[in-house]
Amino acid sequence: MINYQINQTIAKTDLTKLYNSVGWFAYTNTRVNLMAAVANSLMVVSAWADNQLVGLVRIVGDGETIIFIQDILVDPKCTVHNLA
Repeated sequence: MINYQINQTIAKTDLTKLYNSVGWFAYTNTRVNLMAAVANSLMVVSAWADNQLVGLVRIVGDGETIIFIQDILVDPKCTVHNLA
C-alpha cells in the first residue's frame, strides 16, 4: 500500500536513493543543494511504501500566482505488482 505525505523534510539518504534510482545524478552530486531545493519548494508530496520513499512531486513557484511541477519521480523498482 502506498501512503502519501505532504512534507518538505525528507531524510537525505531517502532523497538520494530516489533521485539516483531515476538517474538524476546532477541533483545528488551536490546533496546540500538537493536538500535546500526540497526544503525551499512550495510543496512536496511524497509516496511511501513500507517506510521507503518510492515517489515524489516537487512544486516550485513565486508563492503568489505562478506554480509549476519541477520534479516528478517514481522509483522504477516500484510497480503495482510488488506493492500488492
